[in-house]
Amino acid sequence: MNTVRVIINGVEYSLKGEEREEYLHKVASYVDKKLTEIKENNNKLSTSSAAVLTAVNIADELFKIKNELSELFKKVEEIYNDDKRIKEENISLKKQLSHLENYNAELTEKIKKSNNNEYILRLEGDIKKLNEQITIMGEESKKYLQEIQMLKEENKAIKMKNQSYNSEIISLKKDILEKEIELTKERKMRNPLKKADDI
Repeated sequence: MNTVRVIINGVEYSLKGEEREEYLHKVASYVDKKLTEIKENNNKLSTSSAAVLTAVNIADELFKIKNELSELFKKVEEIYNDDKRIKEENISLKKQLSHLENYNAELTEKIKKSNNNEYILRLEGDIKKLNEQITIMGEESKKYLQEIQMLKEENKAIKMKNQSYNSEIISLKKDILEKEIELTKERKMRNPLKKADDI
């Protein structure tokens, strides 16, 4: 566990955590910045009141990020389902394509063995139609593969954004905890017997 000395609102604190020192300093700096902004906007606020407002603002950010993260998870699930559906359709197309290619090969072989011109012409017409179907299905298969690739890239981008939001949520949780500790210390220093409701 790492222990670092940080300064928040001009007061030095000891922070302990499993995270790296750089991260802990970043958390403290974020809290100090938010608290400073609150006090600058209203210099009549006491330190404890400013601390409460800071905690409220940070909690508000946390809830907003959680809501956005929830929406992102829904989007990821939709992409996953679309990706699964497209893959299944692509497999089905490949099977149909393989079947048509085999049938085409059989017809070609029959033409070679047949001396009936009318039969040959009919089979050649069938082959032409099959070749057209094969071309169309090949294009559809290519289109589905492109969609799958796009979904993979979008899914990757969302996962990276999820990781970023998870880091922010952890940071905000730590911010709130630190402000609660600071507020408790301030109350005890001002009046150990004073009730929390009187602040």
